[in-house]
Amino acid sequence: MPNVPYPKRLFEYLTEIAGQWNTYFDEPNDVTISELVRLFDKLVTEDLIRVFGDEAEEWMIPQFRRGASKAQPKIGIINEINRIHFHIRNDQDKRLFVYPQYPDGEYRGAMKWPDLIVKPIELLTEAERESNFIIFWKDGENQVQTSTL
Repeated sequence: MPNVPYPKRLFEYLTEIAGQWNTYFDEPNDVTISELVRLFDKLVTEDLIRVFGDEAEEWMIPQFRRGASKAQPKIGIINEINRIHFHIRNDQDKRLFVYPQYPDGEYRGAMKWPDLIVKPIELLTEAERESNFIIFWKDGENQVQTSTL
């Protein structure tokens, strides 16, 4: 199956969401991953339908929902360990969001991924910024690196 020719880079949609966070969400400090993914899906699918019409609904949107709709947000969350699987090779690359309740990224066992609170880095309070958020990235083929915000 061919790649979906998205109207914009997927990271641009996430950047737009982060930049307009308070406009998109009524409770900006309590946004869950599932809410972020729903909005991301809505923006991408609306653009695909606008640009490609029926073709978008036939195969583009289903293909997007099979992978990118959940993978792309993980790439932009700095303290998400799965970033290393997406070849993030620099701690400054693709920095948009954090899990504010889990600065070290160790949420497994405590919560399910869709229920985690997520927040744009730019909206962190001064106290939250002092939480030493770990940034996951990969140096070379196997070496997992971490930095702090």
